[in-house]
Amino acid sequence: MLEYKSVALSDREWIEPIFKGCSRRGNEYTFANLYNWSEVMNIKIARLGDTIVFKHLSKSHVYSCPIGRENLAEAVMEILNEGKEAGEKITLVNVDEFDVGILHENFPGRFKIKEVRDNFDYIYISSELGEMKGRKYRIKRNHVNKFLKLYPNWHYEKIDESNIEDAKKMAEKWYDEAIKTKAESLILEKPAVMSGLYNYFDLGLEGGIIYVDDSIAAFCFGSSSCEDTIVVHCEKAFLEYEGVYTMIAKEFARVSAEKYKYVNREEDMGLEGLRSSKLSYRPEFFYKRFEAAEV
Repeated sequence: MLEYKSVALSDREWIEPIFKGCSRRGNEYTFANLYNWSEVMNIKIARLGDTIVFKHLSKSHVYSCPIGRENLAEAVMEILNEGKEAGEKITLVNVDEFDVGILHENFPGRFKIKEVRDNFDYIYISSELGEMKGRKYRIKRNHVNKFLKLYPNWHYEKIDESNIEDAKKMAEKWYDEAIKTKAESLILEKPAVMSGLYNYFDLGLEGGIIYVDDSIAAFCFGSSSCEDTIVVHCEKAFLEYEGVYTMIAKEFARVSAEKYKYVNREEDMGLEGLRSSKLSYRPEFFYKRFEAAEV
């Protein structure tokens, strides 16, 4: 029987090597993402050898697909047995294309699998995003050029101990204004983002800040899911600075993500405006997600 527990910072020591060893590019395969969102989403974890099982306690018999270098089929069988004991069918979420192959091979006909477009991650080539050259980035370059013209006294800094407090203060101010819209996604998001900032160094995050005349205008941070990919977990900017969102995306890719081939800018959650924005940066490909429901 699997024994579930809350995610603690100390779990990074054993969880991160499993994530990195599996070489997946999805945003859920970073310890920072797991830690920051596990309490918000009420996710508990269990260990089965070198495989991690994720249980969503706020939903009835829903699990993220297990990940590990071995025992994947065994972990899925453990989940199925939990459902059987409770007299319920189980559902696996955050299933990627590799997982679909595992399920088809080991559990033929046991799951109904459907594609979940709203949960596709957007993957970009970091060097292209950092340079924004060529016809496909013409509109984005216009945003950058406008920013440069309007705010000549700007600069980008990597987040470190000297400026992390600026990012925290900006985040509090940004959410104070944004949550007035009562958007549920922002209400859920704030504690996860603040957790990232307050545990920034323990989580091994990488990020940057844009200053205009010594005032913070934008910040972002992320962490690597595998050797060639960094995931952007958070990106916030004050809209009074025209073109600043494009500028922070560009500078993060150019400076903070330069050692990675790909930048994963996560999913759009089915939000029309967010989808349009992510598509406008011209992704190289999608990291596809599926849902597998036991039949």
